[in-house]
This record gives sequence, structure tokens and C-alpha cells, in this order.
Amino acid sequence: MYTQNPFLTDVPSSLHGLQAKFVNGDPYTSASETPCQLKTLVTLTCNHRAKWLVKSTSQTIQEAPQPLFINFNASTCEMNIGFDYAGACQYTPKEQSIGPGTIVILVFSVSFLLYLAIGSMINIGQGRAGAEIIPHHDFWFSLPSYIKDGCKFTFCQICSNQSKSGGYSAI
Repeated sequence: MYTQNPFLTDVPSSLHGLQAKFVNGDPYTSASETPCQLKTLVTLTCNHRAKWLVKSTSQTIQEAPQPLFINFNASTCEMNIGFDYAGACQYTPKEQSIGPGTIVILVFSVSFLLYLAIGSMINIGQGRAGAEIIPHHDFWFSLPSYIKDGCKFTFCQICSNQSKSGGYSAI
């Protein structure tokens, strides 16, 4: 079991990715008969197109891309392996853009304000004053009672006795 975090924090800024160093590997005897413990440095470089395919029924990697490099330094007993990997790319949040609902509200609001402004100017030009300046003022002043009547009708239909069939009387 590995007890320390293998990911390095002092990664060169030129490397767009991450590195993990695994120390305390198996004992190794080099060609010069010098004993040492194996170490491995894995470098994962950001590449959005490099996908590591995983079988949908398991978490086993089915196909990894070819390594960019594999180097073994016998004097330090260190193996260096590099891969391209999409998961090594730094997360960059998408820019917030205006949504379609906001666009509809903006278009409606601007249209309504233009309707009020242009209609008011036309009514002023026709010599109207007071509440008559508002375009279609009869409709706008009656709108609350129209809404009340519509709600009353709807709720009465819902709340009425639904066991009656039709609106006809028995003869």
C-alpha cells in the first residue's frame, strides 16, 4: 500500500499536465552491481484528444495511448514514462453566456417599453391628457378585472361538482 501522495507540486510551468513520483520500488541491481531501489516518474501531459478507453462494464483500461517517452537512468534507478492524457488538462470553466430565457425576457421588456413610449407620444400628439396618454388605456385599466374573472371561472370549473354529467337537465 502506498502511504504518501505521489503527485508532485513543483512541476515545471512549461509542463501542461501533472507528474507523479513513486519511490521505494523493488530492489534493483544495476549492470555495475550497484544495488538501489527502483523509482518511477510518470508524466501526464495535457492533450484534449488523448482518450484512455475504458470498457463500459468495468474500470479496466482497454487501450492506453503510446507513451511519449520511456527512459531508464541506471545510475539513479529511475524510470521516466510520459503519456498524453486528457485528464491532465487544467479545468477551465466555460464562460457564462446569456440564456434563451433571458433573451426572451429582454426582447419582451424592450418591446413593451417601446410600445409604451411610442404609443404615449402618439397619444400626446393627438392631444390626449392624463390617463388617456397610456396606449389602449381602456384595456390596461380593465386587465385586473379580466384576470380576476378568468381565475374565478377556472377555479369554479375545477371546484364544481364533477359528478354531474353534462349541463343538461333531466326531463
